[in-house]
Amino acid sequence: MKDDKNNQDENQLTEEDIKKLMDDLQNNKKTQKLIVQSFFNHPNMTISFLISYMVNLLVFASVSGILNQITPTIQLEWTSYFIGVTLFSLMEFVIKIVLLRFSLRWVIFSLGIIFLLTRIITLYLTSIIVPNFSFISVSGLLIFAISFTVIKSILKAYAKKYHIADYLRRGK
Repeated sequence: MKDDKNNQDENQLTEEDIKKLMDDLQNNKKTQKLIVQSFFNHPNMTISFLISYMVNLLVFASVSGILNQITPTIQLEWTSYFIGVTLFSLMEFVIKIVLLRFSLRWVIFSLGIIFLLTRIITLYLTSIIVPNFSFISVSGLLIFAISFTVIKSILKAYAKKYHIADYLRRGK
């Protein structure tokens, strides 16, 4: 019984080991490139932003349409929709770059929950800045942000799976 406990203690990572691994990950250029690739859609940032913007347009329309059929969550007009999604996409892209560049440790330890929090704040700021673009309640904002995150994550996972399969099929 004590041997099992000693074995488990030996297999546990200490806080120093975790810090050392995190430092190694941040200092290794190949790993940094892989981590950045996993959070963005394309190595070229302009193309990555355009893809993200198109996906945001699609997901935003889908989520707002579905949620407004169930319960009113967001009020917007067509012009404010495009302005709002553009502003949201720009803010989200910049925040994501800053977080990954300067706070990678927080992102990894939070398992990406920090992106959900920044998405909620970004949606709230967008609703303040853009006229005729508002959430009906705080719960509507939270439900919208969670639904948006889930659907966008599913689409992104599917796209990455397809991209990896295509990459392996070509043999490059």
